[in-house]
Amino acid sequence: VRPVNADRARARRLVERQQGPLLYVPREFGTRLAAGKPAPLRLYADESDRSVQGKVERLSTLIGLYGGTIARLRLVARGLDPQLLVPIALHPIDTSTPQSRAALTLGMLSYAIVFTMLMSGLYIAIDTTAGERERGSLEPLLTVPVEREHLVYGKMLAACVMMFVSLV
Repeated sequence: VRPVNADRARARRLVERQQGPLLYVPREFGTRLAAGKPAPLRLYADESDRSVQGKVERLSTLIGLYGGTIARLRLVARGLDPQLLVPIALHPIDTSTPQSRAALTLGMLSYAIVFTMLMSGLYIAIDTTAGERERGSLEPLLTVPVEREHLVYGKMLAACVMMFVSLV
């Protein structure tokens, strides 16, 4: 964080050069805040840049939390309860049964098992094609007096066997 004097055009150049958001704090910010009036801030950012969006969200959240803290302190200074800002309090209560939670877990587990099987077979499939070509062992393999279909089926069978072995 470093202070700069910036108009709109300069802020745009700074945002482009810094590749990040720029928070503009006007000179009257402190006096308006001390007077209990809304103190405006400006946040310049290139929102089409995905890497900046997280920073903008984080900065907005922090400023919102700071504003909430100031609002609660103002209420306390006036002798009011800060809970006035929270008129409704929602308390979620989990009514799931152990059986429904187990079903949810098993549902996710089945996808994990299938994914594990596919990933273990994927490495064999890649190695039996691109790996053999890289090592130079594919051309000699094609000269063996075996039908090419049987060669392809054998490679597929090896990948399937590896997929099922990964379950063990």
